[in-house]
Amino acid sequence: MNEICEHAGVKKGSFYHFFPSKRDLVLAAINTQGERGRRLLERAMSADLPPLEKIERAFELTYRHHAAAAQDSGRVNGCAIGNLALELSTRDEVVRLKLQQAFDVWASCFKRALDEAVDAGDIPGTDTSVLADSLVAYMEGIIMLAKANNDPELIKRLAYGSQQLGRALPTRVKSGEAVR
Repeated sequence: MNEICEHAGVKKGSFYHFFPSKRDLVLAAINTQGERGRRLLERAMSADLPPLEKIERAFELTYRHHAAAAQDSGRVNGCAIGNLALELSTRDEVVRLKLQQAFDVWASCFKRALDEAVDAGDIPGTDTSVLADSLVAYMEGIIMLAKANNDPELIKRLAYGSQQLGRALPTRVKSGEAVR
């Protein structure tokens, strides 16, 4: 906490006035980072593009964000929400629920584009909620790999897989068996 207060240029008493506990600080961070992710996805989804290209744009903007951050800091830091989920989701139920909420908001952005794609006949009718969750999971996975390899170019290179996800994976799994 001392390092945070020093970095922020505030006294510890002032800090605790706004954040009475570490959990309060984490929840505020999740709100801020979740909102940043939502705005990035909304920017991609509001582009005047066909629905599937909006999804491609989301991965492109994600790449640009992480590449710029890596250029500034010399390393890929990963997704703050993903990092917190890996570290804290099993330790605190309130934090886990807030993280889940952020992922759900991001999935809803993808779902809108997928629903548009179904309506346009670009993809067959399917459970777009599952596909949207899959896209969030895929995006988080490639960001994690980019962090592990300290290489933002992985995001750009692996983004192509988001287009292949629906074709390559089974549409549902029952009792451990893939069903197409």
